[in-house]
Amino acid sequence: MTAPRRVTGLGFLAVALLAANAAPSRCEEACNVSVETMSRVGSIKMAPAKIARAKANAPTVTQSIVINASPKFVFEAIQHARKADARKLLSYDGSDATIEEKFMTLPVVGAATCTYVEHEIPNLEGIEYHLVNSDRFTVFQGKWSLTPARDGKSTIVELSSAMDPGIRIPFWQEITKMAACKSVKRRLDEVNGYAMALQSGELTKDHIYTR
Repeated sequence: MTAPRRVTGLGFLAVALLAANAAPSRCEEACNVSVETMSRVGSIKMAPAKIARAKANAPTVTQSIVINASPKFVFEAIQHARKADARKLLSYDGSDATIEEKFMTLPVVGAATCTYVEHEIPNLEGIEYHLVNSDRFTVFQGKWSLTPARDGKSTIVELSSAMDPGIRIPFWQEITKMAACKSVKRRLDEVNGYAMALQSGELTKDHIYTR
């Protein structure tokens, strides 16, 4: 019984060391990342005090880009992305959207599913999201912030994401940071593409969000 546990532990450690010592990607260099230590928190069904501590200490990544479209089209692009790339829109009430998303290639963890709510902030200022439940994540939350650029034709889009996949192995913070950074960059690029398509008329706004 001792040998298998030792092999498994060494396997996790090898993966962690490879991830921590890998050359920084262009995505990581562009991110403003803060990582803090967090104790084991267990499953997503935690006591309120533990949930508060988990949220406060989860690794957080923030990155921004300029999209050559108005805040209106960027906002609609974020809405459109709710049904793309392994996501499923479960409900929408005019300001809150409940989404289920499947992650298939998380480091060490592998696959995970989470359900979260996106809350739309009035006046196209942005969208906040927070975790409802997950089979892996203990923290998954963040915010899209939209700021009109000075030229009046483009939008500064900032995405902040805090996540904790629930793993506790050596270098888990670094592994989580790298995964979060790639995810943030991918989501920004995705919304950029949708916003440009909506602005040009190549993509039509989903009728679900027409008020």
